[in-house]
Amino acid sequence: MQYLKEEVRGKILLAAREEFKTHGYSNASIRNIAEMSQTSLGNIYRYFTDKEAVFLAVVGDLFQASVDMVERYFDLDMESLSKYPDILITFNEQYAEQLTILKSGLRKHYFQYIQALVKVYARKLEEHLKQNSPLVADKIKSAEFYEDIAHAFMHGLYHAQGKEVAYEQKKQNIRELLWFFFAGVDKRFAYFPDQA
Repeated sequence: MQYLKEEVRGKILLAAREEFKTHGYSNASIRNIAEMSQTSLGNIYRYFTDKEAVFLAVVGDLFQASVDMVERYFDLDMESLSKYPDILITFNEQYAEQLTILKSGLRKHYFQYIQALVKVYARKLEEHLKQNSPLVADKIKSAEFYEDIAHAFMHGLYHAQGKEVAYEQKKQNIRELLWFFFAGVDKRFAYFPDQA
């Protein structure tokens, strides 16, 4: 019986994915999802409370996979920064459909996604400075500093990834962003004046 429930849920999510991809969040219809999944409207509501719950189920694994990818591969040493553009581009190609669906959703969903990534980038930057350059880290007094840097990086990354350019050019664009924001950050802040 459990197998059938998972099969029905899977059919609903497959249909929902297609519906959101084709019509975006605002114009997607639970009725269309029911028809495409060959299930009743009432059955969909047994699995999901509303359209937003269906949407979040469709893009949900993207959130965790993105955080896991940053946790695993992003680091501020030169070797990691050199490899990261390929990893990022490959990841975005693998999740291209879900990213497109997420961007078509309510703004708050995309903001939550970006915010989750900002927190990881910010934490990793802070950890790097505290571990490798504690004197530099002590100079940073703003509680928002690390998140501000991560937000600015994410903003640039959004534009770099959205450009229709060849793979090597996209990789170079991302590499330059990484270098600008993170390469040698501990050395740059060594010249930061002490606060009075």
